[in-house]
Amino acid sequence: MEFINGLKKAQMLNKDCDYILLDLEGFLCITNRFYRFSIDDEQLEYLNNVLDNILKCDNEAKIMVCAYKDELVDNEQKTFIYADSILISTSISKESIIDIFNEGLDEFSPSDISTYEEISEIDKNEMMYITNNGTIKTMAEVLKETEIKNIKIIYWD
Repeated sequence: MEFINGLKKAQMLNKDCDYILLDLEGFLCITNRFYRFSIDDEQLEYLNNVLDNILKCDNEAKIMVCAYKDELVDNEQKTFIYADSILISTSISKESIIDIFNEGLDEFSPSDISTYEEISEIDKNEMMYITNNGTIKTMAEVLKETEIKNIKIIYWD
């Protein structure tokens, strides 16, 4: 419930940005249908394994989901949050992350892997980060905890 309250607060506070950052935990779970990711459910297990491999290579890595902040309603009238990007703060190079994704299933490659500095199409400075317990941080606060050069964004379309 704290997360939902944090989400509602972030939606009201930040009307100018379409995106929010969320904790990874729980988002890529097939049984939790409040969160939906742009890949097929069958691919979620593979994605979780890839992200686990990244965490094994860099145990200091922080993984967040970049989701659209507005809730959507499916044809069964169930509300959900939709995401198509993962944001990772890691010392692992962009090239190594590409290699990690390319190991195994070739058909499951992301559409793009970029550094934070390379992207311009989203209002990155306006994004808010909502933790599972509902705490809200601005992107500036998130950036104080990591180096910009360490942030990679992985996108599927």
